[in-house]
Amino acid sequence: MSNNKKAKNTGAILYTLTVLIVTAFTLLSVFFIASRKSKKPQGEDLQSSRVEDKTPSSIKKGTDEPHRLVPNYSERITQSSEIDIKENDDAPKVNTEPMYISPVSGYISRDFCPDTMIYSMTMEDYRTHNGIDIAAEIGDKVSAFSNGVVEKIYDDPMNGKTVEISHADGIVSIYQNLQNVISEDIEVGKEVKAGDVIGTVGETMITEIAEPPHLHFEITKNGERVNPTQFFDVFAENTDYIE
Repeated sequence: MSNNKKAKNTGAILYTLTVLIVTAFTLLSVFFIASRKSKKPQGEDLQSSRVEDKTPSSIKKGTDEPHRLVPNYSERITQSSEIDIKENDDAPKVNTEPMYISPVSGYISRDFCPDTMIYSMTMEDYRTHNGIDIAAEIGDKVSAFSNGVVEKIYDDPMNGKTVEISHADGIVSIYQNLQNVISEDIEVGKEVKAGDVIGTVGETMITEIAEPPHLHFEITKNGERVNPTQFFDVFAENTDYIE
């Protein structure tokens, strides 16, 4: 009987130990799993914190809308181009046509007659006339009739003090019967604008000395003389020109 009791006691002890071991193992497993779950959010919070530390404050304080760390210059350029195009469409068109003005205020006292003989009061004979005479007072200012460059300044033995100015489209304007003293800033190679004073009306043209005071004005285009009055539709509005 004593042996049976001993066996029963040993079995009870082993059973109790087994239960304790299983219980301890279970508790350890639960604790281990719980500790892993608790560590995972801590890691995420740490990572999130590090990202926020590297993120500009503008994004931290921003709204829910997306933010750009670098400005989108291409978008600005596109918008600017659209505005410029719109403004350019609305802007007045630049007139690229050359501007012509009358070289002196007055009326035509003698016409352009390159092929017809007309009477010359000075020479007392009939001869052609390669320009026009614009009546004016001695000393009246003579201006460049368009933008150009002064090509020549000389004393013609028959036609007096002369200034030649080259312009666009192969045009050259010729001013004769000027006073001997021309404007101080007018010299060969000088760029002039329409209206710049180049000299004054004089009495230096021997072949027309008997005519009333005037500017003898000629125009050539590509080396051929043309009638200056073809430009009068453009510049006559600002002159006292009459037929």
